[in-house]
Amino acid sequence: MPSNTKNGSRHGAAARKRRYEMKQGRRQTNAQMAALAQKYLDRHQSSRYRIVVVPEAIERRGKTWFIVAEPDRAAAPTYDYINRMTEASIEMEHKEKMDVFLVPVIPPEDD
Repeated sequence: MPSNTKNGSRHGAAARKRRYEMKQGRRQTNAQMAALAQKYLDRHQSSRYRIVVVPEAIERRGKTWFIVAEPDRAAAPTYDYINRMTEASIEMEHKEKMDVFLVPVIPPEDD
């Protein structure tokens, strides 16, 4: 039966829908990414303060995730928590096979 028939169109639409649903299933939600990032950050925590993910400050650009995390104390040494975030980012990127940056602020988009 030709694909432009009524029945053929339905099968094509069903296949497109299945492909779309599969892609959606592979995508991570912000909440899932926040939990995953926190899991990796927890492995690199300081005994003097905690670094926590800000769930409402997560952005995806293409295949790259930018996840904002910050220390729970204002007096946390910047060099220390940035180092810890970088270590967690590298570990997460390597083990989860995804492009991710744990950052103190989301960088502006390139023009």
